[in-house]
Amino acid sequence: MIVGGVSLAMMWYPVMIGNPQWEFGTVSSTYDSLPITALGLGLLLGAGVARGIRWWTRIAAVLFVLLALLVIGGLVLYATNLPLALRAVTDPLARSGLKRAIVKALVQGVMYGGVFCILGVSAWRHSRVTRNR
Repeated sequence: MIVGGVSLAMMWYPVMIGNPQWEFGTVSSTYDSLPITALGLGLLLGAGVARGIRWWTRIAAVLFVLLALLVIGGLVLYATNLPLALRAVTDPLARSGLKRAIVKALVQGVMYGGVFCILGVSAWRHSRVTRNR
C-alpha cells in the first residue's frame, strides 16, 4: 500500500493544476496505477477484519473513503478537460484513440470511486461490530 501510495503521489508532483495536458495525463495515469494501492489497502482491511482489530479496520475504512473522494475529484478534473481535448484532436485515427482513452478513464473513475466508497462504508459498519483490540 505504501509503495502504491508513493507512486500515486509522485504522479501529482509537481502540481500543475490549470495545465489541461498535465491534468488529463495525470488523472489517466493515476487511474491506471490504482490497482496496486487498492490491493494494498484491501489487504490492510482484510487483515484488520480477520484479526478483529477495530482501529485497524477503521483506518482502512477512512483511507478507502478518502481515496474514493480523491478519485471522484480526479474524475471532475478530468471531465472539465474533455471538451478541450476533443476540440484539439482532429485526426480521425488519433481522435478514435482519444475517445477510447476517455471512455476507459471515465469507467475507471466511476468504478473505482463507487467501489472504494462501498468498501469504506462497509468496513466502517463492520468495525462497529468487531471486538475492540
